[in-house]
Amino acid sequence: MSNIGFIVLTHANPEQAIKLNKALNSLYDYPPIAWHHDFSKCDLPIEQFSKNVEFVKEYEVTGWGTFSLVAAKMKALNLLYKNNKPDYYIILSGADYPTKSSDEVFEFLKAQGADAFMRSAKIEYGHFDKKWKKRYYIRYCSLSFLFKRKDKKGLEVVSQIPLLKHPLLVSRFTPFNDKYKCWGGEFWYTGSAKCAEFLIEKFADKSNSVINHFKKTKIPDEAIFHTMINNASELNCFHDNRRYVDWSQGLPHPKTLILQDLESIFNSQCHFARKFECNQSKELISSINVKLNINP
Repeated sequence: MSNIGFIVLTHANPEQAIKLNKALNSLYDYPPIAWHHDFSKCDLPIEQFSKNVEFVKEYEVTGWGTFSLVAAKMKALNLLYKNNKPDYYIILSGADYPTKSSDEVFEFLKAQGADAFMRSAKIEYGHFDKKWKKRYYIRYCSLSFLFKRKDKKGLEVVSQIPLLKHPLLVSRFTPFNDKYKCWGGEFWYTGSAKCAEFLIEKFADKSNSVINHFKKTKIPDEAIFHTMINNASELNCFHDNRRYVDWSQGLPHPKTLILQDLESIFNSQCHFARKFECNQSKELISSINVKLNINP
């Protein structure tokens, strides 16, 4: 059995969460899973989950754009490595689904010899070849005023007003300088046991200036782990998280995958894909189950 553990973060769609649990058990032979569910958003029938799943008891009440997602991930990471010692951990949302066999995933991870597999890029002033890099620079490297508000759906979100963003002020008021750069990218990634040990140790230090800086930023989950890992000399980062995501619709969230996406998903060589939805993605999930011999 491949020595891979999982961290799963959910806040909705219990039916889909159960499907994901069954798929992971079928492919990875009942791997260790640390599950963080935000029970303030909806209930989850934990009695329907397999015994290899451990739930975070003191869960975080998560909110978009806040440090809560970082805290939730770290609670699950601590739980996973408290009782298990997998060589690798893979972070998933409830809208993810596997697209490769466990053997293929494990062999790929071993062959690369990396400690983190994440889609990330350095965020530097003036190097804005992509619009999102400039947005990330303002978000993480400026002094900003954050405030909470309600969106159109009545959900609490975080907004940001940048106050100071001149590069000469960055090293004075943030942890970033010529030697310690800001990095950003996608939250969902794969890490090694060495990476887990590094993060657990760093987050145990309440005075850590990098962590405390990101507590005061908007959407810290898209930069804090990337920054800490890429600046750690003892860790090696492979800049691809092997996740299939379709942003072609130009929305704040990825496209919901359907059966017509099957060929593109498998041609991508990715280990997981998102986002799936029980009804719209039903035929696609069934086809993946057949292709990977998943017993739902």
